[in-house]
Amino acid sequence: MNIYSGLCQNRNRKASPKAGGTQRRSGIFFAAVLAGFLVLALDAPSASSQVVPSGYKQSLTYFGGATATGQYLQYGERKQWGVTGFLELDSSHHIGAVFETSWIHPRQPDNLHTLTYQGGVRYRMNFGKLEPYAKALAGVGEFSYPYHYFDNGSFLIVSPGGGVDYRLNSRIRLRVVDFEYTYWPEFSYNPGTTTPISSATVSSGIRVRIF
Repeated sequence: MNIYSGLCQNRNRKASPKAGGTQRRSGIFFAAVLAGFLVLALDAPSASSQVVPSGYKQSLTYFGGATATGQYLQYGERKQWGVTGFLELDSSHHIGAVFETSWIHPRQPDNLHTLTYQGGVRYRMNFGKLEPYAKALAGVGEFSYPYHYFDNGSFLIVSPGGGVDYRLNSRIRLRVVDFEYTYWPEFSYNPGTTTPISSATVSSGIRVRIF
């Protein structure tokens, strides 16, 4: 079993495993990651060209960063905090890939927390020092039920979102705001049932060019 299949396995002690759902979640996550990489081919020289023009300059840039993240979770209508780390790849065509993980683990007695792994595509624009963007992600959400009533559950998640960066210099951006609406279509309140829920996050932090 590979790492992503392991993440997608619902380990709810009181629910029977759903192999079909596990394979579907794993497949969608891989498709999201693959889509992110495919958009980067826009910056690659044409395969039919025998010689790359001397004026050609590949402008793929890599950014990493972290944000403080506030989450509204429909389960219990909770407002809680955590952190998000991300890796973003930008091309000269304004479209790129994004990979991120968010860890929402408040210090509360019931131990309810979420951990998400997502990948997808991002489209950015430039207006002076402001860089607004939109993104579409998919992946796996780990859900820890309160008071350990069940073991952690792993569910498909889909997240449209967007935000604004502020360019301080050629290397550093402030992530002024990042918003994501996350849909959990296969979430289960009780074993053997499916009741979709949603969550929303608002984040702010820093984005740094790696190379």
